[in-house]
Amino acid sequence: MRNHLMTFKICTIGCGSMASHVHGPSYRAYAALHDDTVLAACCDLDEGKAERFREAFGFRKRYRDIDTMLDAEKPDAVCLVAPERLTARLSMQVMDKGYPLLMEKPPGLDVAETTAMIETAERVGVATQVAFNRRYMPLVRQLKRQLEKRFLPSDIQHIRYDFYRIGRLDDDFAATAIHGVDAVKFIAGSDYANVRFHYHPQLRSAGCQYGDGLRV
Repeated sequence: MRNHLMTFKICTIGCGSMASHVHGPSYRAYAALHDDTVLAACCDLDEGKAERFREAFGFRKRYRDIDTMLDAEKPDAVCLVAPERLTARLSMQVMDKGYPLLMEKPPGLDVAETTAMIETAERVGVATQVAFNRRYMPLVRQLKRQLEKRFLPSDIQHIRYDFYRIGRLDDDFAATAIHGVDAVKFIAGSDYANVRFHYHPQLRSAGCQYGDGLRV
């Protein structure tokens, strides 16, 4: 529910590297284009990071505690950009207070975490979204439109998705490879029967198999 002043208040949790390099500039740009947007507050356990983030991107206040921030600000939406090991717990903390939530991927580190997050969202009835941004890229959306013009979903038997990262040889690539898994699900218009991915010494690639036999 929008607040009574008809502004759109945003609070964000996490003021680290990802928030500062990706999300912060986006908040600032969005607020510049939408006069009713209020960048209400940012929150981080590290008060120095929170203050630097507040100053850099135009947030009104900073906090160290999530509940204190949400109770005081009562935002229209919350963004969560936290370390992966904390995403499930913090997302459910926000959802339990009834606030719409956009969170960084991955949505949980295992089935149990992800299931708990889904169950919380359904129980509370709050809007949630994971920041799978590849499906919004113009090239990906154009590919989907072209495929829909030419093929039925059942006609598509194979799509290959190669994922390249420059200067990154992470021991565990799963949290990034999930972008490819989601993008291909979007392109194919098909849910999964199972998911797998593997690494190459130079190329790290992701693979999925769908109920209709589609393989990536």
